Formats: sequence, structure tokens, C-alpha cells
Amino acid sequence: MRSISLTLLPICLALGLVACGKRAEGPNTPAASSAAASSDASTAKADASKPTSRVSSPDPAPIANTLPQLAYAYSAEVEASADAVPGLVARHETACRSAGPAICQITAMSLTSDGGVRAHIGLRAQPEWLQSFRAHLAADAQAVGGRVVKTNAVSEDLSRQLVDTEAALRAKTLLAQRLEGLLASRQGKLSDLIEVEQQLSRTQGEIDAARSELSMMRTRVAASDMTLDYSAPATFGAIWAPVTQATKGATGIFAGGVGVVITVFAAISPLAILGGLIALVARWFSRRKVRGGAGGKD
Repeated sequence: MRSISLTLLPICLALGLVACGKRAEGPNTPAASSAAASSDASTAKADASKPTSRVSSPDPAPIANTLPQLAYAYSAEVEASADAVPGLVARHETACRSAGPAICQITAMSLTSDGGVRAHIGLRAQPEWLQSFRAHLAADAQAVGGRVVKTNAVSEDLSRQLVDTEAALRAKTLLAQRLEGLLASRQGKLSDLIEVEQQLSRTQGEIDAARSELSMMRTRVAASDMTLDYSAPATFGAIWAPVTQATKGATGIFAGGVGVVITVFAAISPLAILGGLIALVARWFSRRKVRGGAGGKD
């Protein structure tokens, strides 16, 4: 019996050591950590493979906003004294010419002093320069004792015309290239080739016209127009100017009538003198005849 218990003792010790080793392995052991990591990875893969109810789509690309192609036209009316208007006109003309033709150009100019001083200037300039010019216009008028009595600004949207003209130009250019290809291949009858050449000539003319129109519209967008009208305020003499002119006209009419009368009198005077002489001679002969008849009866 003692021998049996000595034999079972090593076996019990071995089993106890194995049990203690299993209890020592917990969730913080390397083996447990690796197992947990493997489990999490497999779970993540499974979750990734499952379809989601909402799909986050990227934001749509913003639509390119093209600025409208506007052609501006400005106008202003300036009032100053009759003596100051010519100097103010010369100042504005010098300002435009000093900026250079690439910045400002004078398109029209006039100055009249018949019955009142009036002037006109037409400008075509870059929008930035013209904005500065318009900002100083009131100060320029005040410097000579004048004022700006009226301003106006209008714009025309050329965006659609520019797009349509550019599209037509591309289409006609492509047509011209195809027609040139047909002429280069020299295929077909001579009459067909002549017709293609005529069509190419017409298309080239339409291309040149479209390019010219496109250039004009782009110039109108790149440069703005402005008209300046100058005038002097009405004075006492200017107010009564119509009466003065009417008086001068009446005097001229009266003088003209007197001149007509003198002309007519001068024209008929010789005839009147001649008629008077004839009448005197006829009367003398008539008296002599009467006297001769009376003497014969005696």
C-alpha cells in the first residue's frame, strides 16, 4: 500500500503543475494577445466585406463660373463758363493722349462757339484708366468753376454672341480643312473640284468675317466708350439771342426790300423817260394838227 502511494505521488505533482500553467495563461499573455488580434482582424475583414447602407460619395466638382462679357458705354455732361470750356476740353484731350494709344484713344472731337460755346469729345479707353478718369471728372469741372450736370452708364452683354461666333468659327475652320483635303487628293471630276474650290473660297470669306466680328466684340469688352458734352450756362445775351437774331433778320429783310425797289426803279427809269418823251412828241403833233385845221376854216 505504501508502494502504491509512492508511485502515484509523481503523477499528482505533474498534474498539479499542468493545471497551474493553464491558470497562469490569461488574456494578457502573448498567446492570448495574438489570438485576440487574429480574432479582431478577422472580424474587421468580415465587417469590411459586408455592404453598407450609405455610400459617402465625393462632392461634385464645382461648375466653372464664367464672368459675363460686358461692353460698357459712359456719358457725361459738363457745364462751365464760356471762357473755361476750351481749357477743360484741352485738359481732357491731353490726359487721353498722354496715356498713349494703347490705353486711351480719341474717337471724336468738336468745339463750336456760334451762339454759345459747346464742345464734344469721344473716348475709347481701358476700363481701369476710364474709371480713374471718371472719378476725377467732377473735380476737374469744379477747378474751373463748373459742374457735372449729368452722367449715364449702359452695358451690353456680349457673352452669347462671343460663344456663338467662336463656335461658328471652329465649325467653318473644320469645314475649310476638309475642303482643302478634298482638293489635295485630286479625286473626282473637274467640275466637282471647281465646286469644292468655290465652296472653300466662300468658307474662307466667312471665316475672315467671323474673325473680324470676334475681334470687334473682344475690343468692345476690353475697352469702354465714353462721350463728354461741354456747354456754357445761358447768359442774358444768350437768352435774348433769338430776339437779336430776329432783329438782325428783319433789318436784313427791310434792307433787301429797299434794294429790290431801287433795282426795279433803276430798271424801269429809262423806259419811263422814253415813254414821257414819246408822249410829249405826240402831244406836240396833236396840237399842231389842231391848229392847222382851225386856220384852213378861216
